[in-house]
Amino acid sequence: MLAHRLACTDPPVNLLSRVQALMVDFFWDRMHWVPQSVLFLPKEEGGHGLVHLASRGAAFRLRFVQRFLTGPADLVWRPVARALLERCGGLGLAESLFLMNLKGLRLNNLSGFYGGLFKVWGLLKKERPECCGSLFWLLREPVVRGSRFVCGVGPSLQQRLCEERILTLGQVVEVCGPRLDNAAGLASRLSLRYSQKQKCKSQLLNFLLGPAKMAIYLSRRNKVAESLDTDAVSIFKRMVKARLKADYRYFCLTKNVGEFEAMWCFKNALCSVENEDLIFSCLN
Repeated sequence: MLAHRLACTDPPVNLLSRVQALMVDFFWDRMHWVPQSVLFLPKEEGGHGLVHLASRGAAFRLRFVQRFLTGPADLVWRPVARALLERCGGLGLAESLFLMNLKGLRLNNLSGFYGGLFKVWGLLKKERPECCGSLFWLLREPVVRGSRFVCGVGPSLQQRLCEERILTLGQVVEVCGPRLDNAAGLASRLSLRYSQKQKCKSQLLNFLLGPAKMAIYLSRRNKVAESLDTDAVSIFKRMVKARLKADYRYFCLTKNVGEFEAMWCFKNALCSVENEDLIFSCLN
């Protein structure tokens, strides 16, 4: 009866510890005449074969997870377990949950038994093989919360993927196609719109980062060398002006000044072109 309750319910921890203490006192006769570790050894190894209740409960849950993941295809209770697990965090996933990092995910909508599955599962050290020989499990690999793929998913994108229920590689394949070449379809599904202004702004900031880092390095080097040119701001301005002049001459020669303006003249923050003359805004 106790084993059945451990397999089906999640008893309080203090209750298990109290029952365990009563069992140990019974075998020890409260005399502690053998080491406690000997009590839990099998009789074949010289122990008393006493069951550790917490470990037995964890073993029952691991056996449940093992049968759920690798049991026969016609397992009668798997559809019910899958329906209950799909409530976890509102993700709508079942088998893939055991491949994900669920730290910080609320498990309140799961029963105590199913919530305990992940607690016990977290005790194991899990390693995935480098070569996945099963397409079934490959398509269930998560793309958020512990993805094995080299992909940078920021918090905002992760939130959109969770909201649209695109959480596994199989779901990404459904949207992007078997060759994963339909990025526009995924962007449309996630309601991500292309912004030309944002691109120009980001491109300009990216161009400025290089000279800024170099200006800091040169100023520190000159200071160590006791040179007079140690102002990082002035060095940065000279470097950017030199880059702008060189690029402007090149685009003038190629008769493509419009591309120069799109690249460098975002809101005239650095420069502008007036009557074919390059006018600096804040670099003087």
